[in-house]
Amino acid sequence: MTLENFTAYMLIFLFFLLIMLYAVANIWFKKKESDYEEFLSQFRGKDLQLDTATRMASLCGSYANYQKIIYFIRLYKGVRMHWVRGELVHKEAYCFVQNLPPEKIAWMLSLHSFYRVIFAITILFFIFMVIFIYCFY
Repeated sequence: MTLENFTAYMLIFLFFLLIMLYAVANIWFKKKESDYEEFLSQFRGKDLQLDTATRMASLCGSYANYQKIIYFIRLYKGVRMHWVRGELVHKEAYCFVQNLPPEKIAWMLSLHSFYRVIFAITILFFIFMVIFIYCFY
């Protein structure tokens, strides 16, 4: 098998693998969507700051599932974030997410790890794409 054929087959394999993994991630989120909605209503009920990306992602359906959870993951991990220019997210938002029972946030953490695998495979796909285009065409 030539390097050109190997690269082409890897591109095809990675492409279909990514489609399957995104489908699995969407199904996973869909199964937990009621938990997410409950969590989001509790978060809003406490009148905590919800970032614009998360609010917009709620309007995008399954196309933005990653954006729906990443703000809360970052709050859970204590990542320093700005609400608006010059104003940090209030500590109450961090405390709310960090003080949740583990079962309330564990599925988001697992899904986030799964998305990290998907993104790593996506990078690999683009590397093979560049090799294929640059070297063989």
